[in-house]
Amino acid sequence: MKSFIVSLGIIIFGICGLVYQTDMNNYLIISSNLKVLTEECAATAAISLEEDEGDISKGEIIFDKDLAERNVNYLVEYNRQSMKCYSNGQLSLVSLDFYEPIDENENYSCTVKLKFRSNCDLFRLDSVSKYEIEHESCYEWI
Repeated sequence: MKSFIVSLGIIIFGICGLVYQTDMNNYLIISSNLKVLTEECAATAAISLEEDEGDISKGEIIFDKDLAERNVNYLVEYNRQSMKCYSNGQLSLVSLDFYEPIDENENYSCTVKLKFRSNCDLFRLDSVSKYEIEHESCYEWI
C-alpha cells in the first residue's frame, strides 16, 4: 500500500509539472509575440511624421499623432485577428505617447504600451494566477 501511495504521488507531481510547463510555454509565446508587436508599433509610430512642417535634416521632427494612432491600431487589430495566441483574449493599445524635447540636448521619442487580457487564467494550476500581460516599448530619434 505504501508503494502505491508513493507511486500515485509521483504520478500526480509529474502531471502537475507537465501542466505547468505547458502553460509556461504558452505564456512565453504570448509574451514574446507581444514584445515584438510592441516594438513594431513603436517603430511605426515613430516614423509617422508630418511631411510638410518639419525639416528632419535640421533636427526638426513633428509627429503626425493621428496617423501614428491609426497605424498602431491597424497593427494591433491585424495581429489580434491573425495570431492564434491572441484568440482567447483582448489585445489592446493602452497608451501612445510622444515626447518632443524642449532643449536641443534631448531626444525625440515615441512610447507604446500594449496589453493582452485573457478571458481565462493563463495557468491552470491554483498556485499561479495571471490574466494580463503588458509590454511597453520606446523608440528614440537621436
